[in-house]
Amino acid sequence: MLRPLLAVPLGWALCCLSARALSAREHDSPLQERFIQGVNQTSQKLQHISFRARCVVTHTSSNSDKAHTREYEFGIRGRNGLQTGVRDGVTFVQARNDAYAFVLHRSGAGTSVQFIEPVGVDPSVDARIAAVEEEPRVLALASYYLWTEPLARVVERESFEITRVYAAPSGDDEFVRVEFNYSIDDPSQGVHDRFTDGYLVCDPGRQWIVKECGATVLDLNEQRTGTRHTVLEHGDAIGDMPLATKITHTKTSPEIGYTSRFAIHLEVIGRDLPEEELYLSHYGLPEPNFERGWFGTWVWYLIGGVACIIIGVIIVKWRKAAR
Repeated sequence: MLRPLLAVPLGWALCCLSARALSAREHDSPLQERFIQGVNQTSQKLQHISFRARCVVTHTSSNSDKAHTREYEFGIRGRNGLQTGVRDGVTFVQARNDAYAFVLHRSGAGTSVQFIEPVGVDPSVDARIAAVEEEPRVLALASYYLWTEPLARVVERESFEITRVYAAPSGDDEFVRVEFNYSIDDPSQGVHDRFTDGYLVCDPGRQWIVKECGATVLDLNEQRTGTRHTVLEHGDAIGDMPLATKITHTKTSPEIGYTSRFAIHLEVIGRDLPEEELYLSHYGLPEPNFERGWFGTWVWYLIGGVACIIIGVIIVKWRKAAR
């Protein structure tokens, strides 16, 4: 007789717990505002972060028995930075400062400039520079990115639709889960992707760092559906900005039975990147002068053309006079 009586309060308690769990997963509009504001504030702080790191990326896939490993050494100083290493047997330095971007090749024979362009002058050049320097930034600041794009930039786009935000406690941590749909249409890069059932797990107590993210992806170019899943583990920090020191990123394409996995390990090797390392003078080269005076190359061509015309007229007159 006692068991049926106990079943009533027990059932009621289970119903209450179930209702409480469901209510915890309801969309929380104020929490969404906190998330957007927090991500934007963090983005501002990243403009002042400075460090140097070494990164090892190991890539494995289902269509290859061999693991491919690449090593990076890079520095971040606000929006600027550098990358050094060996590519095709050649030691290189790739950097950008507030005035210009450059690439150097270094060998026993000396240092040669392979590329140098001013920034903020030609939008097409700026786009090329940004595309090249984005790769090391993605690795160094993965905690603040949604895969290959800064999270603060993504959440501002109209194509990024937040469907639900709610608290997602885990042990002693108070995480926030953000669910979304997202479209990318970038003709310049040939990217046309649709992300559905996407989600982010962020830690609001640690600068809204991304702990985990995932989505179903439709590649409109290939008309192929797959998934992305990323888990980030955080160790070192620069000031109050945590860095992801271990990242596991998995991509799958079930339709063709393909799986790709990136294991990334990052080690901070310097807690500041001196600004002088972003300039040619640090490498024993003169600073560039992009200013062009009035007598540029085109002016000399114009003067030469006018001179030819004048000489031609003189010759014609001389011949007429000779007759």
